[in-house]
Amino acid sequence: GRQFPLCPHDLSSVQAGTSCTVAWSALRTKIHPTQDSVGYVWALKHKVEKMYSEESAQERMDGKHIPCIKRGSELYFSDGHHTLSALDSSGFWATEVTIVVLCDLT
Repeated sequence: GRQFPLCPHDLSSVQAGTSCTVAWSALRTKIHPTQDSVGYVWALKHKVEKMYSEESAQERMDGKHIPCIKRGSELYFSDGHHTLSALDSSGFWATEVTIVVLCDLT
């Protein structure tokens, strides 16, 4: 089950030090990568091996916390690029993702 509280609907209100959970469908358009590219073959391998069903995708994300940096009202993830690419391409967008806001660079 969920270990952290749900994130606020307005993700721009999260503060540094916050850990919260949000559905990927609500997060995917509000979070930005800090890498300009990702190894898509690795992401596809990750999807096939670890996110082949809704249950397996949620199990994978239950064990992963996505570190984020806040700047203004935007969130940027600093790790988990392959994992989130695999989740996005899986189509299992109801999967809950836990984010950890490391700092606010506003």
